[in-house]
Amino acid sequence: MLGQTHPSHGGEGHPLSRVFICIKHLACCYLHMLQAGFLRWTGLLKTPLLIGTLADLPKGKFELVAENEQHVEKWLLNHVSNLLLAFNHAQISR
Repeated sequence: MLGQTHPSHGGEGHPLSRVFICIKHLACCYLHMLQAGFLRWTGLLKTPLLIGTLADLPKGKFELVAENEQHVEKWLLNHVSNLLLAFNHAQISR
């Protein structure tokens, strides 16, 4: 094995094992930095919600209700069409 000592090396580990340990250490450091950056980036996703709320403040009640109805209709159409597709697939599979 790479990490084991061999009598011919005078008790030292294989030279490649030190390289692999160094690469493993660098990979862990880079993954840690990537994780920290991802957590910072996803923490900023709360700002669009605040901006959207502030953009809705000047809108009137009628406009907000109409916008909400459009979102509900889209959601219902997507789910109904998915159910119909699943039903058709089940009928064809018989």
